[in-house]
This record gives sequence, C-alpha cells and structure tokens, in this order.
Amino acid sequence: RANRGAQVAQPSAKEAQDILAARQLIEPALMPLVAARVDSAQLAPLRQLCLEEHEAQHGGRHSLAIQLSARFHVELAALADNQVLTEQVAQLASRSSLLIAIYGSRHSLGCDCGQHEDLLDLLARGDGTAASEWMAQHLRLIRESLRIDRPTAAEPDFRSIFKRS
Repeated sequence: RANRGAQVAQPSAKEAQDILAARQLIEPALMPLVAARVDSAQLAPLRQLCLEEHEAQHGGRHSLAIQLSARFHVELAALADNQVLTEQVAQLASRSSLLIAIYGSRHSLGCDCGQHEDLLDLLARGDGTAASEWMAQHLRLIRESLRIDRPTAAEPDFRSIFKRS
C-alpha cells in the first residue's frame, strides 16, 4: 500500500484447506519413491535439519522452526527425483508456512506434532508404505493443530520465515 508499506495477504479458510489437501495428496505418494532410492548419506543432511528444527522449536525461535520445517519437506521431496513434484511441494510448503504463521500457535509450528526423525528411520529401512502412512498422519496432525477459522492475534515475523538461506 502506498505510504503504508507491504502487507501480506491472509489466505482464506478455503485456500488454507486447499493447500493442505494438495500436500496430503502429493507428499505421502512420494514416500515410497524416496524409500526405494535413498541411502544414509542422502538422509544425513535431513537429520541435521531435524536437529536444527528441534533446537529452534525448543529455543523459542518459532519463525526459524517454520522455515526449517518447510525446508525439510522440500529437500525430502527432492529425493524422489521428480523436479515437477519437488517444485509443487516447495510452493505448497512455502504457502503452508504462511498458514502456520497466521493460523498456528506455539504448538502447531508445522512439525511439532511428529518428529521428522521417525520418518527418516522408516525411509532408511526402505519401508515406503509405513513412510507414506507416517507422512499422511503427520500432515493430518498439522491440519488439526491449526486454527483456520480464527487467525492468531500476534503478527508473525514473515521476513524471518520467508528469507532465503
């Protein structure tokens, strides 16, 4: 806005539902592909992201935790070796970060409802079916943790959430 600065558009409840539904379709479907291709060396950077995300969550750095969670999901999708789907996950994860910032609480910072490490263990064992089920449940828990019908009162730190690392 002129003389007022930038304003982040707030997604409607319908748009939020659509974003989360799209993730629910794509990400669990990628897990068997990832499980069939991945090795421990490829999982190591994701394990590091898990550690950083956990530290950010428990250190009160909520914006950083949201950003790291989105990055985890995108890097995980990339392991399926499908550029188009990875780009879709990247776009959806970015939009989900906005949803979590607006509609979330301290307890819905994306992935506090399930440890990514558990998923990585399933993938390391090559259990694509269990990994797919884990991801589907994980995304359901994220959705359930959001208050889509009533945004959070505090203004999120959008600059921190969406900065390029």
